[in-house]
Amino acid sequence: MIRVSATCCEVCKEALFFGPSDPFDRYVAGGGGWGGIPLVVCLGTWRNLWTRRWYHQACIGVYTDREDRSGRWFIFGLTPSYMEREFECPICRREVPIFAFGLDESANPRLRAEAAERVKYYHWCDVHRVCAKCGQPVHADNLALAVNDDRIDIHERYTDAYQKIDRSDKSCLLIVHNRCPLEVG
Repeated sequence: MIRVSATCCEVCKEALFFGPSDPFDRYVAGGGGWGGIPLVVCLGTWRNLWTRRWYHQACIGVYTDREDRSGRWFIFGLTPSYMEREFECPICRREVPIFAFGLDESANPRLRAEAAERVKYYHWCDVHRVCAKCGQPVHADNLALAVNDDRIDIHERYTDAYQKIDRSDKSCLLIVHNRCPLEVG
């Protein structure tokens, strides 16, 4: 029989999640964020033996990432408090919603515009970043760069942040798989 322990909120003692790995481990390993109720983790300092203490966001009242004497505080599972708009992706031709977490109506318009640009870039990274050689999706753990020296045949699906790259453009590096051989064409 396998015993699975629960991590509980330090204030109300309600179980937050089960198992040996927590949302912070998953996030650091590239597994994405936390989709559940808003949680707060305090990564301890040497004063409290580098422990991780988990809380409901409502129980502890911490609403932003910060650092103080008790450690570094990180927020997981924020609910979107402001939805900017949608943008039409020029590659997949669909409307992609832009959510900005923690921004309200009174937030600086420059911050909202920066958040929108980041969402566009990460949409390209998650959905449209392909290998310049084979045209297959490239993920961060299998990514390498190659010099565009006019000898590499660039795949027709390849873009660099929504921009088509010409074979004669020597000012950029090409994204390729680690496993793709770079034969010259």
